Amino acid sequence: MMMLPMMMMRELTMDFKETGSKKKASLKCFCSLCNQQCEPTQRLFPREGKLIEDINRAWNTLEKAEHERELALKEELIRQEKLKQLAANKKHEAIETDIFAYEERVQAVVALQILLNSLEELEAENFHGIEEINRKENLLKLLNYLFQVNKEIFHNGWETFDT
Repeated sequence: MMMLPMMMMRELTMDFKETGSKKKASLKCFCSLCNQQCEPTQRLFPREGKLIEDINRAWNTLEKAEHERELALKEELIRQEKLKQLAANKKHEAIETDIFAYEERVQAVVALQILLNSLEELEAENFHGIEEINRKENLLKLLNYLFQVNKEIFHNGWETFDT
């Protein structure tokens, strides 16, 4: 317990009068001063939520939240990687499908070219059904043009389509 200096002086003088010894009075004064210096004048009482237990509890909560977040991030990275692989597979399948469709179109064009060559031979020999064949040839040219326009729209969109 902290004593005020005036109270200490009174106590020392009373002690000196009782014992009659200057040595004992100075010893008591020294002990009082030592006790006063050892005891802090105000004790530190942390506010609510600032105690060591509260800080440790909050730290554990933060570590747990960090661990959960780390697990969630790992799961998300795995999910993103799977999606990336799936997209690559779908892209590969789409390219294969497009190649097969293109191959079919090329074969149709080759067959058409063979037909046109035969048509030229028929015209040269004055074949009697040449008008019917020319009409079908024009129809095939229109269909080919339609396929080209459709392909252009598919690849570039309606905005870049020029009529």
